[in-house]
Amino acid sequence: MSVLVDTNILTRTAQPGHSQHSLAFQAVDIVKARGEQVCLVAQVVYEFWAVATRPVGENGLGLTVA
Repeated sequence: MSVLVDTNILTRTAQPGHSQHSLAFQAVDIVKARGEQVCLVAQVVYEFWAVATRPVGENGLGLTVA
């Protein structure tokens, strides 16, 4: 079975200080340990890019394009 990683999981893995950072990695590890395929789609990557490059004051991660 293939499991789609959504934007929330991807975003939490990029935030080491977030309370759900470890939980996001554990969720992906569990899926992989079950022998299932972890998948990303272009829409999730785009949504992550939008959140990641949005300023922190506007509910983003405040990362630069670089």
